[in-house]
Amino acid sequence: DVADLTFEKLAAQTGEKRNVVKKAVYIPLFGGGIRTAVKETGVSHKAYKSIQKAIKSYGQISRFYGKIFGVAATAGLTLSTPLGFRIPVFKKRHLARGYLIQATGNEIIREWMLCLDEVHLSEFIVNTIHDEIVFSVPITKNLYDFGLKVQDQLTRATDQLNFSTCKLEVRISTAKRWDPESAVEIILPRE
Repeated sequence: DVADLTFEKLAAQTGEKRNVVKKAVYIPLFGGGIRTAVKETGVSHKAYKSIQKAIKSYGQISRFYGKIFGVAATAGLTLSTPLGFRIPVFKKRHLARGYLIQATGNEIIREWMLCLDEVHLSEFIVNTIHDEIVFSVPITKNLYDFGLKVQDQLTRATDQLNFSTCKLEVRISTAKRWDPESAVEIILPRE
């Protein structure tokens, strides 16, 4: 089942490191070809093909890819997103997969933001990153209760999109402060 597909399982199945497998998954999604993927992952052409074969061994993924490329080749469009949009791909059908995934992710984030705004939680949002929303919660608020409320709202918004082929899971992580090891220092010029 495609829900069981994780980078860890693919790494174990192929004998490659998790970060290599992750790159091998994402590079083609965003239109990268074999040469780019081999260069960026640092593996041989044969090893890259092995990773792709492992990914496609999950039948649902193989059928999904085939359907995306078939529609792109015949109609010049992506499949419909959950909200019904189709994106033109013209002669670049290799980009159809990435376009569809990005557009769907964008729709999910938009639904999340609207849902959070309805219950006055959007005022705590400081950033969005792909499929993540970063909040800054005042110390006076109960972080656990806040997280549960956010999770409930995001789950409701996601369920409203009616994904017929899979159930999306919303996970909440909390921390009292940013990890200084992964923080990036930004220096602003003085006026």
